[in-house]
Amino acid sequence: MRLPLGVKLTLTTSVAVAIALGTFALITGKSLGGGMPWISAGALLVSGVLGAVWQSIRVVRPLRAMADATRDIAGGDLSRRVPVESRDEVGAMAQNLNTMAEALEALLHDREAQARVNQELELARTLQKAMLPPSDAVASAGHVVFGTSRPASRCGGDWWLHHEISPTRLLLVVADATGHGVGAALIAATARGALLAVIEAKGEALTTDDVMRAFAAGTMRSNATTGETPMTSLVVICDVATGELQYRNCGMPFPLLVAGGGVTALTSLQVATRHPWRRGETLVMYSDGLTEQQNAKGMRFGDRRLAAVLRAQGGTLLARDHRAVIDAGIEFAGGIAPDDDITLVMCQAPQGPQDS
Repeated sequence: MRLPLGVKLTLTTSVAVAIALGTFALITGKSLGGGMPWISAGALLVSGVLGAVWQSIRVVRPLRAMADATRDIAGGDLSRRVPVESRDEVGAMAQNLNTMAEALEALLHDREAQARVNQELELARTLQKAMLPPSDAVASAGHVVFGTSRPASRCGGDWWLHHEISPTRLLLVVADATGHGVGAALIAATARGALLAVIEAKGEALTTDDVMRAFAAGTMRSNATTGETPMTSLVVICDVATGELQYRNCGMPFPLLVAGGGVTALTSLQVATRHPWRRGETLVMYSDGLTEQQNAKGMRFGDRRLAAVLRAQGGTLLARDHRAVIDAGIEFAGGIAPDDDITLVMCQAPQGPQDS
């Protein structure tokens, strides 16, 4: 039978009174009921003791259980619970203890899950950083190249590469693996590994078709598993000897040519497209994270703002122009962190052939 705490306290008081009366009868030899004092006193004492024992068991047992549970929870056993045996105040205390333990257990699980996510993101950032060239301007195959990739908070799959095919031919790649985290980083690492293998195999005979076939082979398993395009890419081969660009674009923003205050988008999606590559021109390659930066109003930086910044700079000093584009995007976003990686690569051929 479950008794409210008020009833328990009344019984406890009654037991105490019974013991007091029994003790009084024994000491004074007087019976309150008029019978034999010793019998009356003994009956009162026995009933009082039995009542005290019974009441102690009913009150102390759940309190002891809660004390034991509290000690176990403090020791790290957040699965510990106590039985709720009554609907009185003691039962409410037991239920509150159980609720607290459940909340602590859920909080711990959330923190463990977040720690795993943080570790995964850190691994992805490490993989991504290992694939990126230094952000300093470099001279390669008669060209000057300046590029950076800024990972977003969630860490996407942007990467880029430059490689000297021959003393006059330069390979440039900007790619964006689908998704975020370790999955995107592994897709990017696999594709880059396939690219390095075909570079080694083809040597100076390397073409944009060779690069695309390497990407297709490197990401085939991911494509078959998800049914989605695992990576978009832009591949350009710059040749200062012939004055031509050969490029293939598979899902990336159109590359731009900047010269004399003008900006031209290379919009062809044909296989192995060729385009004149004149001295003084600057090739601009970038990921969609650059133009998709948003401000507080939800507006995007966009292609037009990018072209306006490039026209204003003129495409003469790569480091300055590169910094101007990055700063313009940051200023436009107004402190809002980008949702996607931002990659920007610029290439110039100051030693190319004269225009005919």
